[in-house]
Amino acid sequence: NDANDANEKEEQIQTGSAIAINSTIIKDPNIILDFSSNRDAMQIMQHASYGLLSGIVSSLMGVGGLPLTMSYLTETTSLPHHCIQGTAVCALIPSILMSAVSRIHSIPLQTAGCVAMGAMGGGYVGAKFALGLSEDHLRFLYMGSLVVFGGRSVIGAARNIQRIRGKM
Repeated sequence: NDANDANEKEEQIQTGSAIAINSTIIKDPNIILDFSSNRDAMQIMQHASYGLLSGIVSSLMGVGGLPLTMSYLTETTSLPHHCIQGTAVCALIPSILMSAVSRIHSIPLQTAGCVAMGAMGGGYVGAKFALGLSEDHLRFLYMGSLVVFGGRSVIGAARNIQRIRGKM
């Protein structure tokens, strides 16, 4: 009977009618978008419109789209935070690649390659660690990182404004 349950869960995951987090199967109908439904078609358009805006802002300003996309998904979906993280990362890969390709002649490829190798290892370890955290711990960690990095960015922006004013 356990083997039948395991096979059924695996089939649900493979067909896209469920997802698995920490061996827990989530069968939330709000997670899976149905392209034939009018309600879902509107949501698909909303998500695609957000993606367009996010790609433009991220490429134009060089800001990471991950915090923006995670905030967007948190506000517009009922996805668990584990799913929001994975969805945001997957959604940004094409945008990041397009931005990099468009700047290929201004990228120090050796440096980018070294950083990318480290990021791949860190991404794997971090994802394994994140999947072991509770929903509340994951949200707390995410909010804390926004406060720390956001505060650092505000201080850096203030310094840049002072430097620019000094040149005028």
